[in-house]
Amino acid sequence: MSRRNIALIVIAALLGGLVLQRVASGVLQPLFAVGWVGGLLTEVIGQSLIWGVAAIVAGIALLRAIFPREMRPVRRDPPPPERTREQAIARLVNQAGRDGYARWRLAHRLAEQATQALALRDGLTADAARQRLQQDAAPPDLHSYLQAGLRQYETGRGRLPIAADDAPQRAADWISSLIEDKEQDRAAFDR
Repeated sequence: MSRRNIALIVIAALLGGLVLQRVASGVLQPLFAVGWVGGLLTEVIGQSLIWGVAAIVAGIALLRAIFPREMRPVRRDPPPPERTREQAIARLVNQAGRDGYARWRLAHRLAEQATQALALRDGLTADAARQRLQQDAAPPDLHSYLQAGLRQYETGRGRLPIAADDAPQRAADWISSLIEDKEQDRAAFDR
């Protein structure tokens, strides 16, 4: 063996001894202390008492496994009450004064209502009624307002393209007149 190999073996043995000493003082000594305390307790308390406590704990665990307690239902907050369509629109009207997205949602809701009313009145599909509303079915003063409601919301465009603040009311009145026209036609047909 060369001197170099012997030097490496001696260094490895010294480092191994230091590591072993650290492991012994940091890990093994506390384990031995726990074992010593455990042995001391069995001598002082008595082994029969320790086995008795262990048997009671095992018995309780067995009984809980065989006869589980009824699970209490998780308490959850009740769901919020359902809003009517009118309440939802009234909420949007209140929010529209301070929020551009709420203005668009109100215009969108009214445009969808107008689409449904046109489809009902004229017997059209929803897509055909939407196309008709986009073209010329709405009164000229509401056309741009309802067009904005039919388009996707554009971030950063807080104002809808209509100057009058009463556009939602005028749109609601127009939609009501569409529905009333359909009801009058139905009443005339039934006579």
